[in-house]
Formats: sequence, structure tokens, C-alpha cells
Amino acid sequence: MAETQWIVLCADGRHSALVCNREPDRNEIARFRGVLGAAGQPSWLAVMKGGYYVPAAPGLKMVRPLGNEPGSWEEASAAFETIRRAVIWPRPD
Repeated sequence: MAETQWIVLCADGRHSALVCNREPDRNEIARFRGVLGAAGQPSWLAVMKGGYYVPAAPGLKMVRPLGNEPGSWEEASAAFETIRRAVIWPRPD
């Protein structure tokens, strides 16, 4: 069974796990919304299905925007994958 995480994804691909294997409650979402909204950071609540540290990309589905700032979900999810791959396959120095 694939792991399910609810994450917050920012426009530049940075992300944070919100909760695992359950839907976040209103207060958990509101905390992220307040911080990211104050920073003017485009961001989305998303569901990630699958392992983060495995070669195959996990499924990523937007649930809803968290801020009023415009942004591109497609660019954010591509940046997420770039960051994820750099974490699991770091380049030798």
C-alpha cells in the first residue's frame, strides 16, 4: 500500500509534510495559510502518494491553493521533483 502524505508545496518546489495517512484538519491548514500568505508565497495543499525516497516519482495531486498569490502548479510540481531527485541522488562534488 502506498504511503499518503498531505503536503504544502511552494512555487519554488520547497515543500513540507503536513500530515500522513489522514486528512489535515482546518487548524493545521490555517497555520500554513497564515504564514505563507503573510510571506506572499504562492503555495498549494497537495496529496503525495508513494515514497519520497524511491526512484519512481510519487503521485502529486493539487487539492487547493493556500494563498491569493498567483503561481503555476505545473512549475511548482516540476521544481518539487527536481528537489526530490537531488535529495535522493546527490551529485558527487
